[in-house]
Amino acid sequence: MDSNWALVALTFVLIIVTGYYAWQNKHLVDEMRKQNAVAKDALRVQLFDRRAAILGAVGELSATALQMSDLAMRTVDQFAREVGAARYLLDEAEASIISEMVKRAIAISTRAETLRRKSQSEDEAAAMRERQLADIVWLDEQSRYLTVRFEKYLKLS
Repeated sequence: MDSNWALVALTFVLIIVTGYYAWQNKHLVDEMRKQNAVAKDALRVQLFDRRAAILGAVGELSATALQMSDLAMRTVDQFAREVGAARYLLDEAEASIISEMVKRAIAISTRAETLRRKSQSEDEAAAMRERQLADIVWLDEQSRYLTVRFEKYLKLS
């Protein structure tokens, strides 16, 4: 009979120890869920900030092009750096528009420099100015389009 009581006591102790570990594990899981929620919120805020910066750079480039009818290569370089992460932060459609904006901004800058040198005929210069205007208008249109498309990215909820 002594061995039965010892077996019952050991079983009871084992149940208590197992229950204690289960309780500790539950608290650990609850704490991890809370930390995960905080981390998700922090990530959401970081993504918001980075996407808002991209949209700001797009608007600034468009405004500069409209105001100056030209883009300095330094401005284009700064824009390219500011929107460099777009392909990782945005959908393919928006990222490809921004990539095309960089290419057209380079073309605008290069074309403006060529026009300043005046090494072309009057007809060539007129055609280049026409293409320049078309590219600047395109930049403005895309900026407006992206402003609408960015609504889905600029929500914190």
